[in-house]
Amino acid sequence: KQWLNNAGNRFLTEFDRNLWHVRNWHLAGSHQWVSNKRMLLSYHECDQITPPESNTIKNIDKVLFCGNYTQKVCEDIGLKVGSFNLGFDDRSFKKLNKTYFNDGRINHLLAAKIEKRKKTLEILSLWAQKFGKKSGEFYQPGEQQHYLNCQIVNPFYDIKIQEQQIAQVLNGIRYSNIQFFNFLPREQWNDLLNATDIDLTGLSGGESWNLIPFNISCLGKWSIVLNCTGMKSWATDSNSILVQPNGKVSCIDNIHFHQNSPFNTGNFYTFDNNEVLQAMDKAVKLAKTPNLEGEKLKDQFSYEKTIDSILKEIEN
Repeated sequence: KQWLNNAGNRFLTEFDRNLWHVRNWHLAGSHQWVSNKRMLLSYHECDQITPPESNTIKNIDKVLFCGNYTQKVCEDIGLKVGSFNLGFDDRSFKKLNKTYFNDGRINHLLAAKIEKRKKTLEILSLWAQKFGKKSGEFYQPGEQQHYLNCQIVNPFYDIKIQEQQIAQVLNGIRYSNIQFFNFLPREQWNDLLNATDIDLTGLSGGESWNLIPFNISCLGKWSIVLNCTGMKSWATDSNSILVQPNGKVSCIDNIHFHQNSPFNTGNFYTFDNNEVLQAMDKAVKLAKTPNLEGEKLKDQFSYEKTIDSILKEIEN
């Protein structure tokens, strides 16, 4: 962080148009540069590339997309791009081997901001139908307990509208075993992930990588993952509980994705509800067993390797 701050402070006095300018940003707004040598590290979740996106790519020396999904989308229409992987954040996350509860409960996590792409409300509704305990209902002795922690606030639109959407998908019912968090401090995220047995965030219909299920898999926990887009860069049937997509739906939600937008148009993947419910059953059976193949992801994907791959692209 200090290195980045120092570099930023020196920029105006030391920048040179003959040096590589590496930008970590979306395609939208990436047509202006301060260098003649340009590399864009970008993120894209839709299954199409628009003409303005294509033209932006063509006018940048090197474009690398996170994960390999968008690389294939581009190559299918003749655009030459590359890709880069993300890595396990070992500075923020580590196994704690703590006992958080003594009642044998299974903790589930949904950490996807409310968004059509991420299927947040669909996932919440399915979980409530399967495991929800209405307020006033109690677990009986010997009954397996399930709890869902939700960090799903979307900072990009009115919180009151989000509360109405949650109430609607839950049919106005309050559940004693569903807990909603606002924005957690960064230092609490490691405990949240360590306390989780089953992650549901991987059921998104479009991602460049999807860091929550990736990092939670690296910690040896289990994530249910929709086998699509950038998540296929790391999720396999040995380190995740995969659900196969059953189709696609338009990306338009009039919040993040808009009709006739020059950027970010196309479709996201969908899932079959029954297959998700079956995946939840499988996850319950695995919940208290370590995900050993998931832990191996820490060695396969690291930020040191990410930087090395980007530097290699600059050198080529």
